[in-house]
Amino acid sequence: LTLDDARRHPRYEEYMRRINGLDWCAPDGSSRAVDFQKMCFVRWLAYSADGAGYVSDYDVLPLNFALMPKKGGTGADEYLNGGAFTAYDPILASFASAASGEEYERILVAMLDAADEHRKPRRPIDNELGPAGRRTRGMECPASSVDPGGEGAEVTTKWQITDMQALQVVKFSMWKGSLPPGTLHVPA
Repeated sequence: LTLDDARRHPRYEEYMRRINGLDWCAPDGSSRAVDFQKMCFVRWLAYSADGAGYVSDYDVLPLNFALMPKKGGTGADEYLNGGAFTAYDPILASFASAASGEEYERILVAMLDAADEHRKPRRPIDNELGPAGRRTRGMECPASSVDPGGEGAEVTTKWQITDMQALQVVKFSMWKGSLPPGTLHVPA
């Protein structure tokens, strides 16, 4: 899949505004790292626009076929868990499936919501704690990568989260009970 596939999504512009609105770090001063991290979210738009199917990172060879359902099913029966989004990797979603583009979009929305939410302090006192008061995982951007105007300008703290970190937040939220069981499926 390519960026053109993501652009076919009917809500591409809306999701790109959300993706571009997240905190992004460019610690080396170049935008390559930022572009890569943004594209990791954009690929979920391409998955959704393309529809049902199995997806994997380009560097993953899905060799554990015992996890996959037997051939001969139709529709959602072709996929584990009735076609609900299923990550076959318990840590990441380097190999996953869903029975519809809507299912991939549902997971993208959950990840974007998690990415938005993780930057907020847990409690009012956590504002004083800075990064230690953040809700979840992620990476604090070095001040040099977020200086909005150069010398003398106020530096805003940013807190980047990747798509896979956001997916981890979704998983933990489900396991804690703040998201409904079955929000996504992962092997034990």
